[in-house]
Amino acid sequence: MFFLTARGRPFLNLIKAAICAAPSKVLSPLNLLNGSPCTGYPSPSFNELIEKNGGILSSDDVVYCPKNNLITSKGPATAMMFGLTVGEYLFGEEKAGEIAGELLMLEEGEE
Repeated sequence: MFFLTARGRPFLNLIKAAICAAPSKVLSPLNLLNGSPCTGYPSPSFNELIEKNGGILSSDDVVYCPKNNLITSKGPATAMMFGLTVGEYLFGEEKAGEIAGELLMLEEGEE
């Protein structure tokens, strides 16, 4: 399966980020998990869809798979870390750390 973005770039080479039900309900049926470790909302039916369509289910809150440019997360409680992980992918570890500090997600002195 091959997709193009609005600008004509191959979709499969771009970052794919999904949270909550989206890994199982959006990425999985499109076969975009391609043997990638991933996570999503912890529901038996959602987990079954991920595994049925080639995903390797992880119990981690946020999972980044560099091989397939894929970032997935469990749901609302993990949204901040999901956002920081996407930010780190797009803008680098230093910027993500800066943002985490501004969001008070780091202890004083932690980087």
